[in-house]
Amino acid sequence: MSAKVGIILRLFRSESRDKITVYFQCVGVPAHLRGREFIIRNTSHLRVAEFQTLIKNHLECLLPKGSTTTVTVLSDTSGQSVSDDSDKAIILMTSVKPILPIKRTKEPFANTLQETDSIASTNLVNSFQYSVPFTLTGKSYAKEINQQWKRTTILYTAEFFPSVYTRQLVTKRETRDLNPVQVALEDIRDRVDDMRTELDKHTLDPSEINNLKRLVQGTVAPQVTNFNGT
Repeated sequence: MSAKVGIILRLFRSESRDKITVYFQCVGVPAHLRGREFIIRNTSHLRVAEFQTLIKNHLECLLPKGSTTTVTVLSDTSGQSVSDDSDKAIILMTSVKPILPIKRTKEPFANTLQETDSIASTNLVNSFQYSVPFTLTGKSYAKEINQQWKRTTILYTAEFFPSVYTRQLVTKRETRDLNPVQVALEDIRDRVDDMRTELDKHTLDPSEINNLKRLVQGTVAPQVTNFNGT
């Protein structure tokens, strides 16, 4: 695979985070949507609040005339399922990242990729993920990194993106808990990917340097303590 193709694939990855999972729950939701989950593409690049309002208004239009059902939008970040005991209509929404089948070389900063035969086969995506931080004490964030866990949810759709349809039905959901060591390793991989993406942008356009500077400054923060000059 050429270096230019590798750059295109990495830029595709960084700019494809416009998908949102929408999960309809509770008995107030119409039967044809109740308990179903979709990955929806935010084609208009709406802000989170605007997108939530759009989906909420759509569901309210589907309710019977004169219905007193209350539609509530929640962020699916608690890691807990919503009870179906009430007559409310609950919509769980969370931004998701595509999982691209890109396999990198063993060298962490190598400028090549080892993967599929074409851009098209790599761009076909039907798995997405989002993560929620947690601790064993019940809090979201820990004061020490050796106590920080993460729960990653992986969603699989029936069909692939890109598609002529803006939404795809989720057919499978997996949950994986990462221990503190795994969380740290994933954070490092993500930061390396982000730096590589910014380097690729700088390669294509030398004026694209500001984001790279901020990323490097936020990654490398040397601390000098009790330096005695020896």
